[in-house]
Amino acid sequence: MSQEKVEIRRNIKTAPTIGTRSTVINRTSHGGGSIMPGGGSRSVSMRMSMGGNSAPSFAQGAVSSMSHKNVANVLDTRAKEKTEMNVLNERFASYIEKVRFVEAQNKALLAEIDRLKKQKNFDASEIKELYEQEIADSRKIIDDLSDEKAKFDATLVSLQDQLEDERRDRINAEKTVDDLSNKIDRLNDQLGNNEGELANLRLRIETLEDENARLKKDKRTLQDDIGRIRAMNEMRAGLNRDNMETMSAREESKKVKGKLNELQPLISQLQAENAMLKSRLDGLQAQYDDECREHESDVQRLQSSIERLQMEMDTVLQELQILQDAKLSLELEIAAYRKLLEAEETNMRRVVEHSSGSRSGGAQLLSDMIVSKGGSGDSQKSTLSESSNKILVQRTCRGDISIENAQPDGSCVTLKNSSKKKSTSGGKDIVSVSLKGWSLKKTVNGTTKHTYTFSDISLLKGKEIKLFSKGAAELAKDSDIVCDIFSWGLSGTFTLNDDKGVEKATLTIKTAA
Repeated sequence: MSQEKVEIRRNIKTAPTIGTRSTVINRTSHGGGSIMPGGGSRSVSMRMSMGGNSAPSFAQGAVSSMSHKNVANVLDTRAKEKTEMNVLNERFASYIEKVRFVEAQNKALLAEIDRLKKQKNFDASEIKELYEQEIADSRKIIDDLSDEKAKFDATLVSLQDQLEDERRDRINAEKTVDDLSNKIDRLNDQLGNNEGELANLRLRIETLEDENARLKKDKRTLQDDIGRIRAMNEMRAGLNRDNMETMSAREESKKVKGKLNELQPLISQLQAENAMLKSRLDGLQAQYDDECREHESDVQRLQSSIERLQMEMDTVLQELQILQDAKLSLELEIAAYRKLLEAEETNMRRVVEHSSGSRSGGAQLLSDMIVSKGGSGDSQKSTLSESSNKILVQRTCRGDISIENAQPDGSCVTLKNSSKKKSTSGGKDIVSVSLKGWSLKKTVNGTTKHTYTFSDISLLKGKEIKLFSKGAAELAKDSDIVCDIFSWGLSGTFTLNDDKGVEKATLTIKTAA
């Protein structure tokens, strides 16, 4: 008679990623020789990761063009995630209670084994060690899940605080832009008033100049009349005319002189007023020039401020895209977490039903296992089937330059000159390939996310060049390139095009269960 064997294996793997921690828990039982009542098979897989370098950080500044609707959507999504986390916590607590109930059932089964041991004189130490190891592993899994849950809660609170800070910065930036717009409007109104006043002054000066010309013309006319009268008087004196005509001419001459004397102060007054208006016009022109220079300075300063805010807005939008990628990763992990709990609940419910409803049957099963030492001699084994997420990589190359690899955390992409050609003249290897005008694009689901265009750079045969993202600039060497991209992202397709837009190489990264 041979002894029947039961083997249970449990593997816990940690994915070696830069700055992240991933835990894969696989659990499987097979065959009719399983200790679990009812036989059958059970396989549970869970994968959880906590981000390291992938945690996004917002730059200081504000985004004036972000809509309130998008912010409200993000807040609603966070609230839903929080509600889901609370529901999962309650289900997790229920799962712990069921585990404790199973532990109690295990103790009862151990007592039954002790009783059978005393009756049959059978050494059940191997089964006892098996149950103790199972209980210890279950507790370890519960502790690991509790730690991961606490880390998820901390990450969620941090992301909510960052979102609130960005919302306040956006409100402050919008207020600043409104104040600057109001100031520009006031300056434009003041400039319009000054231009209107200047036009009125110019019109008045033209009117006074016309009046002055008319008075000068009258003066010349009066002087001509006086000359004519004098000539007439001389003629009359020479002709010895009547004294009455002489007296009349004198009276007329006196009247003309009186009228001329009356007009002389008015002419002087108009000339003085004209000079004063010219002086005031010069002062207003100087003031207008000063205000124009000040206005141009304000406009340039405001334009510089607007450009700076626009740059900050672009940076924050890029970081928002990274945050959305991280959110998608968290949603996938929460879904995996939910599936794991549902599977565990189903299995535990099956264990509870069999344990509570068929205890005598379980005891009989254990008794049969103990008695059946001399059966066929075949050993029953329960092995663990590994189930983990796989990364599928597909490359194509239509020239000398290939996309060698891309880091999973989106920190860097590596290009390599894999040329094996030789020159037809001297038989020597081709030295280098010029990448001037070439471009590297990252697309996700047909949408272009990032594009980098190479400057005048050459890649020697057999050499590599790395394109680091801005978020991992501290890892770059002097010979590497730091792109104006915060992160290349996770899965997607990298496409390398030459200066004519012809596709030369591709690298596709997919994540599959």
